[in-house]
Amino acid sequence: MSSPPSMSTITTVSRASTSGARLLPPSPDKRDEPDNQTHKALSRTDKQEELSRAIERIKTFLTAPDGDNLKLQLGHGLIYSKKLTQPLDEARARYYYEGDTLVVKGMKPVHESLSEFASYVYGQLVKEVFTPEECEYVGMNTAPVQLYGKIEGYGKKRQSFSKIPDEAYVVTDPRTSMRFRTVAFEAAFSETYDDLIRDMRQWLLHSDGQVQLVVLANIKEDKKALAMQQKSDAFRDRAARLLEEFGNSLGRINHADILERLTEACAQQESQTTEIYERRPHVGGIRDRISRHVQPSDWVGPITAELEFWQMAGSEPQRRGQRVRVFPGPVIGDLPPLYIGDVIHPDCRGSFSNFDASRKLIPDPEKFVRALTGGISELAHSRMLYFARPKDSDEEDEDYKE
Repeated sequence: MSSPPSMSTITTVSRASTSGARLLPPSPDKRDEPDNQTHKALSRTDKQEELSRAIERIKTFLTAPDGDNLKLQLGHGLIYSKKLTQPLDEARARYYYEGDTLVVKGMKPVHESLSEFASYVYGQLVKEVFTPEECEYVGMNTAPVQLYGKIEGYGKKRQSFSKIPDEAYVVTDPRTSMRFRTVAFEAAFSETYDDLIRDMRQWLLHSDGQVQLVVLANIKEDKKALAMQQKSDAFRDRAARLLEEFGNSLGRINHADILERLTEACAQQESQTTEIYERRPHVGGIRDRISRHVQPSDWVGPITAELEFWQMAGSEPQRRGQRVRVFPGPVIGDLPPLYIGDVIHPDCRGSFSNFDASRKLIPDPEKFVRALTGGISELAHSRMLYFARPKDSDEEDEDYKE
């Protein structure tokens, strides 16, 4: 069995408290602001209009089933406005400021499958690897991390000097109380693989020696296959029934052409399903009812996913082990080990009694597969709702509240 490789550090971010907003501190570095010009003073009316537009963009972003991070450049009078951040707090979104730009982290169901996998692996570390003493000082954390450089030649997404991982492990030195972010998890879904590699390199090369390991999930959706599926008569018939049963007025207006497909046969089938619900009025809410009628392949294209582990080898990042194809099954390849030295930073290992660097865990990729399968189902549900029940700007959608 090979000995644990020596690694450089990875920057992990602290998970926000389960109660309250995930507000991240402002970045002191102004070089990454999209437009660092001074703003003219806004009149009260102009300020209110800008605030309304910003809130509307935030609400749209939070309800959309897809999307990367949202970046909103704000007038100085709107920065840190409680009215602006209230919908973010209520949605428990992660956000922070870069100068006069509000950055909201996009975390959709498929992305969250990697976070769920990270939580599972952490649970296994607690049960099988950590000592009771170490358990007291290791946790999960997704606060922003200040990075000290950018990566050239990879990806197209705009880089930031303050970065939030999709998930991360953090260790606190018992003697100094210094925190070390050591393992970062990053998923790509709407992003390119080059963007994902750039994220990895930024963590390993510019986290000031914190990050020891980066776990990457490269998740791809076949959008062309989905577009073909949604042109089929079978899809349009199913979509028409969903609109008839669950759509709001705006959804029906937007997709009037599909509703026209409700033939007598469709109407009869819809009547039959309605009778079932009327016989069981208290079994499950509308979400449960919709889920029974959503066919994931109608709303999410074929998914492929691979997992990779990256560490520092000398002065450059290097993949640990092989790239593992995990979805669709069966899993092809074996995940490399996660060593205790990936999580416990070298600078604080001496603070733990009888530290044994040989300890390791081989993560089970099937746990990621299970999480991703659930994420795909949630994404299909979200996309269907966005299709059938879009919201007007001020619509409360009371009939959907459970």
